[in-house]
Amino acid sequence: MRNAFIAGSIFADEIILEDCVVIGGVFASLNLEINNSIIGTFNAPLARISKVVHLLLPSAFTVEKINAIPGTEMYNLSLADLGSLFKGQEQAKKSGKIKMSMESDELKSVLRSEDSQQIIRSYTVIGKVLAADLLDIDKFNNHFLLIAASLGSQLLKTYDLGIESGSETKTLTIENISNFFFDILLGKVDIQDVSGDFSMKDIVEKFK
Repeated sequence: MRNAFIAGSIFADEIILEDCVVIGGVFASLNLEINNSIIGTFNAPLARISKVVHLLLPSAFTVEKINAIPGTEMYNLSLADLGSLFKGQEQAKKSGKIKMSMESDELKSVLRSEDSQQIIRSYTVIGKVLAADLLDIDKFNNHFLLIAASLGSQLLKTYDLGIESGSETKTLTIENISNFFFDILLGKVDIQDVSGDFSMKDIVEKFK
């Protein structure tokens, strides 16, 4: 697929995505290739990524190590303030995209049965996301935005996220949501960087 907006998930043996937005997951039983796209998550035995890949959910999974073309960057948007960005407002201070490392953000798990075992690799920032929740970072309306995108025309009414930067409300239509994510993909919407790092001192202070 090229230049496509998918308000759901994709299941196939082999999948190639180029300049696409997939709100749900991308699940390939054989090979997966992602080129400059935003996706919820992915799961595939073999995955090849290039240019810039954004994940909307904290983790993605493969069997073999991800094959990343030199110069490729992968970001996680779990802590991005998508609601404010959608409305054209200022992003929350502790929000932003997390740059992921194919090395340090990789976790290996071994799945065993009576007669076999398999290594599953997860590329995840889940620890940073959970720590952010402990620190009371706002929810940014991310889940509501993504659910509205995936349900689309099935919604019985049109919702909004409140007043945008002007004086009008920003409605959650498929067209508006699609345009918003493609603006991120094209660099028209600038998401600030956040490390996702945290300290135990901050967490202790929170519960005093």
